[in-house]
Amino acid sequence: MQDSVAVDEVYEETTTEEPSIIIDAPINDAPIVVEEAPVPYNGEQEYTESAPYTIQEATFNLEQTEKLNQIIKSLFENGFTAPSSEKINANADISSWINYSAAMKSLYSMSNYPMAIFGGYDKFLPTQKSFGNFIKGINLDFYFDNNNARVEEVVEYSPELAEVVSKVTNRKINKNVFNYFPAQKPLGYMSYHLNTKAALENFPSLMADIFQSPKLVKEDIAVVTDLISTIVDEEAAATLFDGDLSAFLYGFKEIEVMTKSYEYDENYEEKVIDKKTKKSVPLFSVIFTSTHPTFADKLMQLGVRKKVLVQKDNYYVVTGTKEYGDIFIKKDKDVIVIANTLDYFNAGNGTFSGEAKKDLKKNYMFGKLNMAELINAFGKSGEANPSDLGKFSKFSEQFSDITFESPKKLINNKLVFGFKLNSLKSDKNIILQTLDLTQELTSK
Repeated sequence: MQDSVAVDEVYEETTTEEPSIIIDAPINDAPIVVEEAPVPYNGEQEYTESAPYTIQEATFNLEQTEKLNQIIKSLFENGFTAPSSEKINANADISSWINYSAAMKSLYSMSNYPMAIFGGYDKFLPTQKSFGNFIKGINLDFYFDNNNARVEEVVEYSPELAEVVSKVTNRKINKNVFNYFPAQKPLGYMSYHLNTKAALENFPSLMADIFQSPKLVKEDIAVVTDLISTIVDEEAAATLFDGDLSAFLYGFKEIEVMTKSYEYDENYEEKVIDKKTKKSVPLFSVIFTSTHPTFADKLMQLGVRKKVLVQKDNYYVVTGTKEYGDIFIKKDKDVIVIANTLDYFNAGNGTFSGEAKKDLKKNYMFGKLNMAELINAFGKSGEANPSDLGKFSKFSEQFSDITFESPKKLINNKLVFGFKLNSLKSDKNIILQTLDLTQELTSK
């Protein structure tokens, strides 16, 4: 603010820091506040807290612009050359390759500051080089045909890790699980089978290689791996959960459930009211194997003693929650089944078991979701919003099912995970089918 100076002529007082001017107005005796427009940065003004555009921000934006110009210049100075790599799959419609080691290096560089909170102990954590030695890279490939769209994720391991992964994925399935597969195709299912024993046996040595650090000597690593091997008995631990796991969705069923509501009386005291309501719940089962001779039986008996389970015939019922109806637990030799229905088990008979065996013979993981049947069943359950049901029905008329699979065998140290969307039509490319469907749904 300039100091006042006594002169003969009239002068005006100027300011450069006041954010607003208050003018007394006669209307309602309320002052009117007129906001001054912010002055843009002109390259000369000094930095102040109220400055709308700081020197630091201008410098940062200028640096980013220069970097972008350099990138564009490098692409076009000798004519445009698209980046290429021998890792790119030429047979795919869209193919990408991620150098895992380089990606981990970038990730670690971005997390330098957060890692500092460990106060130096981060030196003992896995390094990006350790991870890069085990996973060479990841391909993500897209294929678009007339009757399906397929996505494949291909993970390339080092020879050492590929050998371990091959042992883990190569599991001989316990045939008893098929006794509890449904006779007919369910609405959806997922089944995977891994060798738990192989994973536990290779875990200590694998961790030792990953945690290699200049701060750790081989003797220190040996102590840690020996400790893990001593605590974890691979033979015993592997029998608790052998590696077979399957889950099924059969349909929907209307049941009566008890719900609690809260109301207030005339004295504003809360009252809890139990009400019976009808609700449509999904019918499901989960199956896994455990070959431990006593653990599962002792666990069941413990549940009975603690009144968490009630024994009925050859199965147990879970007490308490009834949100999905009665939950059953059944143990048959090495197989343990958790379900809210007992109507779909087939004792190893039926066409679906044979189909599942064929798929799981070459894949350690396989799953399928029958969208048309699922949407139809969901619509009949009464749980679907009528406005959304029409869109779901259109989708089910276009696409039949979704499948995913991952083969047991690794080829050239690569593990493949595939995801496929199958179409009911084959008159045009599936991308065009999807665009047509999207236009039809959005136009209504």
